[in-house]
Amino acid sequence: MPCRYLVHLYYAICHIDWDYSCEPEVIKGTHYGPDIAQPIYLSTEFSRCFISNYLWSLVSTDW
Repeated sequence: MPCRYLVHLYYAICHIDWDYSCEPEVIKGTHYGPDIAQPIYLSTEFSRCFISNYLWSLVSTDW
């Protein structure tokens, strides 16, 4: 499966634009929620579980 397709699919689900120009130890981007754009700035000092839970909490469950 082409990488471009996966990125488009992921964006369609989560509405996050990633900032790939940041340092490797930083997770940075913008989440476009239903009401407002919210910046994301996380350090890899957080656990992978915390980061995963935080990012999934941004995904709307209203279908």
